[in-house]
Amino acid sequence: MIRENVPSVPALDSGTKEHNLEPSASRARAVRAALVKAGVDQSLISTKGFGKSKLLVRDSNAKARTANRRVEIGIVSATQPSIKQATSKVATKR
Repeated sequence: MIRENVPSVPALDSGTKEHNLEPSASRARAVRAALVKAGVDQSLISTKGFGKSKLLVRDSNAKARTANRRVEIGIVSATQPSIKQATSKVATKR
């Protein structure tokens, strides 16, 4: 686990779906920067903000907003040596 102080980007409760994409994309870029700082090769990381299009909880209360304010990380392939090495570096930073 990487313990980094990733800047908090507030989730917006109002506005269009398009308007809410920027805070989501900003949050993803902040996590990407933390992973790169931890030693993951930046060419292995792609980011995408989804805004309101992929909510976990469809509600407007504080708990729902917190649940929806997230970044999901997926490892696409761990068969390449560079990915295994980067994954190993991140795991050892716990």
